[in-house]
Amino acid sequence: MLRKIPIPLVVLVVITVLFLPGSSRYHQLQEQKKILEKKIADLQKANTDLQERIHKLQTDPVYLEQVARDKMKKTREGEIIYRTR
Repeated sequence: MLRKIPIPLVVLVVITVLFLPGSSRYHQLQEQKKILEKKIADLQKANTDLQERIHKLQTDPVYLEQVARDKMKKTREGEIIYRTR
């Protein structure tokens, strides 16, 4: 009875059973790789932006004053701040 099944069919079934789960896992890992590459690109962009901001803070006194005034609520000596509602 086993002799009636063609050998190429048996080989095909064995190969399919052995490699199909691996192929599925491969595609899953490829998708995960794409997601991680996107995250890496986003983080590299954010890192570049922060490095540029640090450079501006270290070299541009006007920018430094603007940040100090906006973020830290600093004032110039003798300057009076009036707040309105």
